Amino acid sequence: MIIKEFETELQTAQAKWESTLSLLKQSQYDFEKNRPTLNEQSLEVFSRRVRLILESLLSMLPSKESDIETAILGSRIRELRPNLQNFINHLDSSLSQIQQNWRKSTLIRDSNENFSWQLFDKETHYANLDLTSNFSQLNSLADALLGTIGSTLPLIRTKNIGDLSKRAEALGKITQEIDSLRKQAQDSKNATEAYLSDILSSKKSAQDAEAEANAILAAIRALQSQANSDVGAVSSLVEQIKTTGTNAGTLETIILDYKSKFDAFQKQLDSRNEQFQKFLQEHNEKRKHLNLESKK
Repeated sequence: MIIKEFETELQTAQAKWESTLSLLKQSQYDFEKNRPTLNEQSLEVFSRRVRLILESLLSMLPSKESDIETAILGSRIRELRPNLQNFINHLDSSLSQIQQNWRKSTLIRDSNENFSWQLFDKETHYANLDLTSNFSQLNSLADALLGTIGSTLPLIRTKNIGDLSKRAEALGKITQEIDSLRKQAQDSKNATEAYLSDILSSKKSAQDAEAEANAILAAIRALQSQANSDVGAVSSLVEQIKTTGTNAGTLETIILDYKSKFDAFQKQLDSRNEQFQKFLQEHNEKRKHLNLESKK
């Protein structure tokens, strides 16, 4: 039972280590630079050592409880498990901090020779991380695990230990390919969601355009109806103007005829008034003459 749990922990350590390496490679981190924290070795060399340790431990596990390896590893696992569990804890801490500050375009640049980092999004510096302590502990724990493997390995039969290094590198490549496929799947999902969003937006735009077109068409029809009404009104007005013009001509003729008759009547009236005034004058003179005769 303990051996099975130990196997699960080894697989967990493998998965977390490969995930950490994958993010560091995506960030264009320098794997070739020697690091004092890693005994002046590069991260590339340290990565091969970690893979070899984990694969070696997996190869040492017995196929069944009756194997001799079970008896030998029984005492060694008590020494191996605490170191492996501490290795997983420091690895998990490092991976979590990277993931919490991770962006799609994250680039990691060194602040010193160890694992003090500056995180950039393209050219924008947005965070700092210092994982020097974690990697220092990972290095020490890897050394401890390797020491135990060295003292145990001669006592047991391993499965295909000769090609462990190649298998570890192959596992790393597979993990990178899986991460790449996962990224492609995420990109495809994002592209699909964007496409669907565009379709919905286009559909709404089309509906809005149709509604606007219907409103414009209704306005045009109303204007057309008003224009037809205006044409009728204008035609009626023209007829009225024509009728008024004709009536005006007739009225003018009547007025002119009436004026000539009025002028003739005024002349007659003036003549009669003149005759009446003359009659009054003559009548007054005669009365005056008669009054003078009577006084004599």
